[in-house]
Amino acid sequence: MVASREQKVRAQARARAAQARERRRKAERDRERRGFDLAVAASVSLARRDEAVSLLEAEAGRALESLVTDEGYAVAEAVEMTGCEGLTVHEASRLRRVARGEDQGEPVAAADG
Repeated sequence: MVASREQKVRAQARARAAQARERRRKAERDRERRGFDLAVAASVSLARRDEAVSLLEAEAGRALESLVTDEGYAVAEAVEMTGCEGLTVHEASRLRRVARGEDQGEPVAAADG
């Protein structure tokens, strides 16, 4: 009778442990699924940001190109006219190249965050 009771107790303990293990595994699968969904959302948002930056850089480059080529301003003058503190002659030149389709590289002062 004692052995039978011992077997029953062990079986119940194994069942509880198996249930706990399954709950942990389910929680980990759920966490992994949420993590994947969040990673995809972040990736999509960053891709959209990069696309918007590219479009806006080309737009700025076209305006700078017009200032220089159509209106006859020197690049340094065009930079000064924008009033943008962070805009350098080097960056303005890169933006003009982007507008002409000659530069598909990264911004000179890209912010990593």
